[in-house]
Amino acid sequence: MIQTLTALTILLATLTQQMIDRSEGSFTVSQTYTLGGQALTLPTGYQLVFKKGGHLSNGTLRAIEGRISASSKRSIFAADIVIEGSWNVPNIYDKWFDYTQPDTNHPVPANQIIRNLLALANDDHSNHIFFSRNRSYYFELPYKGKANFGERVAHKVIKGVTRRNYLELYGDDYDFLRIFTIPSRTHITLHSNLQMLPTNVGAYFVFMQKDKHDIIIEGGGSIRGDAPAHLYDNPLLPPSYYGEWGHIFCFMRCRDITLRDITIADAFGDCVSYHGTYGINDHSPRWGERLTMQRVRIINARRNGITLAARNCRISECHFDQCGMNNGTYPMSAIDFEADGLDTWPELGNQNVIMENCTFGRNKRDIAASNNNLPSYGKIATTIRGCYFPNPIRITWGNWLRFERCTITSFIGAWNRPVDTNNSVKHNEFIDCRIIDFPEILKTSSWDNTFINCTIGK
Repeated sequence: MIQTLTALTILLATLTQQMIDRSEGSFTVSQTYTLGGQALTLPTGYQLVFKKGGHLSNGTLRAIEGRISASSKRSIFAADIVIEGSWNVPNIYDKWFDYTQPDTNHPVPANQIIRNLLALANDDHSNHIFFSRNRSYYFELPYKGKANFGERVAHKVIKGVTRRNYLELYGDDYDFLRIFTIPSRTHITLHSNLQMLPTNVGAYFVFMQKDKHDIIIEGGGSIRGDAPAHLYDNPLLPPSYYGEWGHIFCFMRCRDITLRDITIADAFGDCVSYHGTYGINDHSPRWGERLTMQRVRIINARRNGITLAARNCRISECHFDQCGMNNGTYPMSAIDFEADGLDTWPELGNQNVIMENCTFGRNKRDIAASNNNLPSYGKIATTIRGCYFPNPIRITWGNWLRFERCTITSFIGAWNRPVDTNNSVKHNEFIDCRIIDFPEILKTSSWDNTFINCTIGK
């Protein structure tokens, strides 16, 4: 068998650097070529034109503003091709890459195919990536080191409790936790299913997006983390060890991001985390803005379905189910309006955020809202309208929330305590709402809550 494969390899024509250098401006690929395990560097602006039967394998393609001309329905790259450099390819198709339906019992990671598709996109050009229907891509966290590395981050002991600065995990010292990055100006039509393979690492970022803008992800496909199959196999750690930062999407200081009609599920931390930046050396402005989510299904996030701390955002007609239910990490909520670092960077609080007409299934909590914005902010920061909350909402220390035409079944305080003087709920408005289990303490005059045309009790 080895001899047969070797013979086949010898019969393949080799595309060499000399062949590229001798052809001015473009090269027509009209047969099957191997790169012989070498890296092929295309001149600036060079174009590869793929005709019927054209196919490349076994090597690395590097380009500067490289271009590709090929049918959208034809495979032109083997799975062992690596795409690097910068490209100018307006439409990018997963059908360009050899694909075999994965064996679900023995799945093989397809990280390189996904990386190649993203590598053909470019921050400086508008790109459209198409993931086909009826395809599943498994991917993995490449890091295979110690699972308890998070214990290395800085910490303080407050009242005998160790508080670790997990914000350090966003930094470049932990870039090995990042799996993919989507370039700016990229439109992804996702009809495939992307599934993460289990890891025993308590933090990861499937898509780490910092300072990116003008990204659209839409379609009938799904992106799933590893929460149901996560490997709790480290004898040094209890089953409840940290998992706040097992995110599927982490957007830091991003703007003009749209998520529509897709399913995001099974995050070990959050399905979507959208916020500013916290590094001491990060420049101003620090905040993220203009997130639009419409008809997105958020399913089974171990911590939160969405964590939001940004400006000018709208979340509409989304569905949340099973968030915080799977051995969760606090606050275990469908959506959490929470900004970290407000005392240091008050500009990171929510501003002009709207959530409307969303539905909620079986979640640990439907809303959490610690640090929505500072008490001194002075006006409504987040408006929630037209929602029915069958599970408790926790808006202690939230500040400046408005509920319009909502049904609220119950409130809960921090750490599962009732709402009390240690769990203040201030500067909120409830308009045309039905509140079934109503804590009278919400009417405390110093808390400055307003109730207009509300129905209290069953």
